[in-house]
Amino acid sequence: MALGTIRARRGDAGARGALAEAWELSEGTQSETRLPALSGLLEGAWLGVLPSPAPGVVVDLLREGERTQQHLRLAEAAWWAQRHGIRLELQPRCPSPWWLMHDGCFIEAIEAWRALDAPYEEALARCYTRDDGQIQQGLAMLDRLGAAASRAAVGRELGVDDDRPAARGPRATTRSNPFGLTGRELEVARLVADGLTNNEIADRLVVSAKTVDHHVSAVLAKVGISNRASVGPALANRKMGNAKAQHGESSR
Repeated sequence: MALGTIRARRGDAGARGALAEAWELSEGTQSETRLPALSGLLEGAWLGVLPSPAPGVVVDLLREGERTQQHLRLAEAAWWAQRHGIRLELQPRCPSPWWLMHDGCFIEAIEAWRALDAPYEEALARCYTRDDGQIQQGLAMLDRLGAAASRAAVGRELGVDDDRPAARGPRATTRSNPFGLTGRELEVARLVADGLTNNEIADRLVVSAKTVDHHVSAVLAKVGISNRASVGPALANRKMGNAKAQHGESSR
């Protein structure tokens, strides 16, 4: 599976046969072996080397991994399943950068992959931040690794051309927020409003204090305030203003 995955990422010959063989050899084995083979199969399909597996097979294996508590293997398989439109609420979790990526916490995932010296996974996390600067760094990392097929797959999924990221608007969750906060920034803002320190927030969200510092700075800039004590009132005022506006619309 490792050989097939490396060949697939590079776009080399022989990837399909190796990944298909790994999948076949895993049949009838326990989830601790079956899940890594599933990850290779799903990544290979994402890279265009293999056809996508049947969604029912993927869901069944993910649920089996959840039942047998194969947390680390399950995290990677769940991320690749997402690339094929398969999204499940899986519990319990474990501290894994794959779970961070699965949940959209890509800045935290970048730090975690860097700490683990995993440049390929770090490059993917950078590309999925949807931040132009991060995407450029991620693509450059994939180039240095020789992962040409992975670079092309990122381009297909995210709308990134050969040289630069395509212009993209904010996610729907960000557009729906009155301040333009991302989901994680809104979560941090609420914890700041509750009076938690950055270290306490880091413990609560299981991320680094440096990451929380980054989110708090973004919140202050987007909300247009200069200190964290004003976060709570700002959120409350905007929420109240939206409620009044909606009431006015419904009255009309």
